Amino acid sequence: MSNDSYDKWSEGSLTASPQELAADASEAFYAAIGSSMKGKEDWDIVNKPKHYHKNGMEVIDIIDAFTPDSYSYCMGNAIKYLLRHQDKGKPKQDLEKCQWYINKMIEDWRNN
Repeated sequence: MSNDSYDKWSEGSLTASPQELAADASEAFYAAIGSSMKGKEDWDIVNKPKHYHKNGMEVIDIIDAFTPDSYSYCMGNAIKYLLRHQDKGKPKQDLEKCQWYINKMIEDWRNN
């Protein structure tokens, strides 16, 4: 919520639905942490799965923001997808997900 909107809300002159307030909070959250979703327009089962998004936020961004060691989280998921890729019926997709987490680890490694 912008400062102007917040001032109007605190004065009682602005009424907004919970969804509108959540959208404003999501925008503020992404502005604060930076979004891995910038520049991605379409849902993608590997790079941008719809089921990992709620109220404009992506799970991996929340994990990055609130855990001291998202690198280990990504490593665990890479191992998970690698080990089970032949068991779920979509081996290529699971290997692509494994690769996504490895790429995230490489990105984190370069930034630290």
